[in-house]
Amino acid sequence: MDIGWQFPALLIGMMLLGAVLSTLQARRYNAALRTAIAESRNATDVLVSGKNRSFTGGAIVVLVIDPTAEEVVWARAMTGRTVFSRFRRQPTLLGPVSTVVDRARSRHLKAAVEHALQQIPTPKQPSRSKRQRAAVRPQRRNLANT
Repeated sequence: MDIGWQFPALLIGMMLLGAVLSTLQARRYNAALRTAIAESRNATDVLVSGKNRSFTGGAIVVLVIDPTAEEVVWARAMTGRTVFSRFRRQPTLLGPVSTVVDRARSRHLKAAVEHALQQIPTPKQPSRSKRQRAAVRPQRRNLANT
């Protein structure tokens, strides 16, 4: 049995199909980000996303967090094994940030939420002047005279 041109054609066709489906999934992710930005309540809201991948499946989560109230105000997640999965609302993730990981249902979703929470910016410490930094810096000893 001669496979000739059929196997390479099938292989190239499957690779092109995979590329097209991956592009569609990336577009869905970008659409979810645009929707999250459009539906955020105020200028102080923080948009974070997290992912978890494994051979058995994965999850991508997009959260909008109100840092003043410390609560999740918008949540969508894409869970599954294939490029056909879509972002779905996650009402169980809405609420206090401190317990959002506990409210996630699957282990992939929990890991994705943990990854997203690591991206929340921490408040910056006020910068010190040169004089304040010099006061904290230890004095150098002259070792040549000892």
